[in-house]
Amino acid sequence: MLSTDPAVLIGLLCLSIAGLTGVAAFFFIRAVYRYLTDPYDLKRFPAPSIVAAVTPLWCFKHSAVGNRFQALDDAHQKLGEMVRIGPDHVSINMLEAIKDIYGHGSMGRLMKADFYDTLAGEYHNIANTRDREEHQRKRKYISNAFALSNILELEPKIAGTLSLLLSKLDQMASTTERSRALDVHDWLSFFTFDVISQVAVGETFGFLQNGSDQFRGQTKYGKPGKWHVVPSTITSQRAAFRFKVALGQMSKAWYDFWTRILWFSRGKTDVDMFTAVAIGQVRERIRKDKDLEAFPPDFMSRLLKDKEGKPRNLPFMELVSEAIVLLNAGSDTTSSGLTSAIWELATHPAARKELQKELDGALGEVELDNGFRVATYEQVKDLKYLQACLTETLRLNPPIPYGPPRLIIDPKGVMVAGEHFRYGTTVSVPTYSIMRHPDIFPDPNAFRPERWLEGDEIRKEMMQQAYIPFSTGPRACLGRNLATIEQHIVLATLFHRYDLELVDKNFIPHLKEGFNLDPGPLPITIRRRKRNH
Repeated sequence: MLSTDPAVLIGLLCLSIAGLTGVAAFFFIRAVYRYLTDPYDLKRFPAPSIVAAVTPLWCFKHSAVGNRFQALDDAHQKLGEMVRIGPDHVSINMLEAIKDIYGHGSMGRLMKADFYDTLAGEYHNIANTRDREEHQRKRKYISNAFALSNILELEPKIAGTLSLLLSKLDQMASTTERSRALDVHDWLSFFTFDVISQVAVGETFGFLQNGSDQFRGQTKYGKPGKWHVVPSTITSQRAAFRFKVALGQMSKAWYDFWTRILWFSRGKTDVDMFTAVAIGQVRERIRKDKDLEAFPPDFMSRLLKDKEGKPRNLPFMELVSEAIVLLNAGSDTTSSGLTSAIWELATHPAARKELQKELDGALGEVELDNGFRVATYEQVKDLKYLQACLTETLRLNPPIPYGPPRLIIDPKGVMVAGEHFRYGTTVSVPTYSIMRHPDIFPDPNAFRPERWLEGDEIRKEMMQQAYIPFSTGPRACLGRNLATIEQHIVLATLFHRYDLELVDKNFIPHLKEGFNLDPGPLPITIRRRKRNH
């Protein structure tokens, strides 16, 4: 039993303070020693501050508040194209670095940095595993699931869910001048979660129907039938990944220590809540797989059984880990892009008018009845201005804005953009910054879809090479094909059916970075479009 003697308690407090001071001193001395000895030969590169050069605290701080991509962009504008952002990390804002770091030729010479170990839970998933053999094993399970041809087979589920979204939006709109304000980001998030839940685990979350993302979850060791309430699935998801990305800047060995501190303990709670949703859904999916002879195929079915129908017998928490990445890859990337597109078009009326003109030509005049007509991907996939609007939106508001870090594992080191980097160095290309590079994109901060439709072929090729909103190469974002199809169908349908305007004409989204870009609330008014005469 702990003593209540004041002298003993004071002694324990002093020992604790001394211990923490000693630990802090050790890490400070080690950081300074590494900086002075410069084992990675990085003193030649400028850093935003001495803290950024000596410790990971600069990246940690900006990741914790969700503005690392903006802080990094500021650093590149002030310091140049190669900037040191950690004791062993250099950010390279150069076109040629993309292929050197992320291209197929980098396999075996660079690998995902240890940042991804913190993103992982008990088991790694296909997105955060760093081991090449493990990644190849996982790819065999679901490599075809995200192929464009297979995603197109899911279009009826997308269309059905979009029809439900339209029915909800129609309740908030009318053909008169009256309209109702709503946060369109919330509703688009409900839509994308309802789609990916059907695709991943075979059953919709029902967020659209309920108008809420309150859901149910289970613990790892809880009874299968015992559920508890998760107040906000989407909020937990975003907070969980922002928390993990922040901790990913530090050593994974300190994970348990950091999660006992107040701010981090709240972040750990968000991780546990979103994990609880995945645990509950995977348990329910396994139960249905046993109870039903012919369960509709989904991504989870590929993990449960092989092509011959034989059980794979993967550990339960590995299935949960894969479910988490599927839910994340198929939800936020899409809703983030759509929300940003609506904001860009709402603030650029000439572009919105041009888009609606193209949509009317392809889809016909606006319907005034209550039919929930949804555009098909076949109808809109070749619409040039629609594609240009989406491309320009994702250039300015990439769903993955930071530079995915890669660790150099070639003992001889690697040449990146003409510079030699030693074994053990981490390098990255800042996605947000490279897609606003003035030498590649003239007037880089302007929303101008026409840039993708005009100009010489050399300029277009350069822009395409720098266009990496979902990263690039063999480890690019899994959900990019699903996001592309959903964004085409949804944006075309919404702007063909409605006039969407900002409640505040001067509103600017408050962008926040977790793992994906979160544009935050977007208050708009919505009205059914009138028939053209």
